[in-house]
Amino acid sequence: MAPRALVAVALATALLAAAVPAASAAAADVAAPTTARTTPPSCGKYGDRPCADGSVCRRSSCVALGREGATCGGYGGVGCASGLRCRGRKCIKDAGGAAGAVCGGAAGVRCGVDLSCRDRLCQTVSTTPGTTCGRSVFTVCGRGLRCTSGKCKTISLTGGAACGASSNTVCGKGLRCLDGACKTMAKTPGTACGGTTNTVCVKGLRCSDGKCKTVSFTPGASCAASSNTVCGKGHRCLGGKCKVVSTTPGDACTTASNTVCGKGVQCRNGKCRTRSKAGGACGAASTAYCAPGLKCRGTKCAAQVGVGSACGAGANAFCRSGLSCVGGSCARVSAAGGRCGSYARSVCDTGLTCVRGRCRAPGKKGDKCGKALGITWGGGLSCNWGGCY
Repeated sequence: MAPRALVAVALATALLAAAVPAASAAAADVAAPTTARTTPPSCGKYGDRPCADGSVCRRSSCVALGREGATCGGYGGVGCASGLRCRGRKCIKDAGGAAGAVCGGAAGVRCGVDLSCRDRLCQTVSTTPGTTCGRSVFTVCGRGLRCTSGKCKTISLTGGAACGASSNTVCGKGLRCLDGACKTMAKTPGTACGGTTNTVCVKGLRCSDGKCKTVSFTPGASCAASSNTVCGKGHRCLGGKCKVVSTTPGDACTTASNTVCGKGVQCRNGKCRTRSKAGGACGAASTAYCAPGLKCRGTKCAAQVGVGSACGAGANAFCRSGLSCVGGSCARVSAAGGRCGSYARSVCDTGLTCVRGRCRAPGKKGDKCGKALGITWGGGLSCNWGGCY
């Protein structure tokens, strides 16, 4: 080979060797974008981060919902977008049963898109508070909502949240709607309640003095202000102890009996006693006592009456202090010289005689006497010739 040809071959070999690395590098630059993979957005280890519309959380990553014809279901498959249904691992259009159609079981149909089989009926699942719900409109409430009074309402777990008929909120587990607000249900005696606490007591407890207290039906149980106990129905707290309230005449009502007298009876002489009217029974052997204004005379209640009033056993009445029952009527008792007689409604005191409207003492032996003098005689004496002999 000629020298000039050898030089040409050597030059071509050198140029080819230089071109190979450059071509490899260019090929690498072109191939790199085709092999890179885009990392899908994360929805958190526990799926606690929301995904964008049209995506769902699968194994901590947000995956787009499949369109018509996309692979779905099975391991690694995704759900289908709105308006599609997964059949044979493909997202297809499937109308299914309309709202109100019978579903489930051997005779039921599959519900259409965006419907759910609830209570054997295809129903719309609403996620909007305030939406009308119930079987009559074939609508059920979604997660976090509850159908109450014909409307979907948000379930609140926050004490103090507004609730009630005019609100789109209902109270969740452990809460109760009272006075238009969700109240926490306290189960532990001693828990603060009432006022601004947004806390009420569960059954078996009662809010007293700002604390939930156990309701006791045990006679003798402590009910002092410092305790976490209050007395139940039919009991009353007296002297720091719960006592049974009795309405039975004759029941003991002593301190040791843990019993107090209720309506219609009163504790008298260690027993619950009824109140008697005039003429009613009374006394130690009776289970009754006399009403105010009456006094027990023997075994019957009698009224205290004044001058001229009927008195005696038949009248169930007796005369007030300073009066005397004479001939079935109350009269004043006059001392010597005092007025007497029917007109004055007075009688003379013991040992005196009513003479000419005045009470007079009998004359002694030798005393002057006679009607004109107004002096009587007595003690076996007689008035002779104007003198007591």
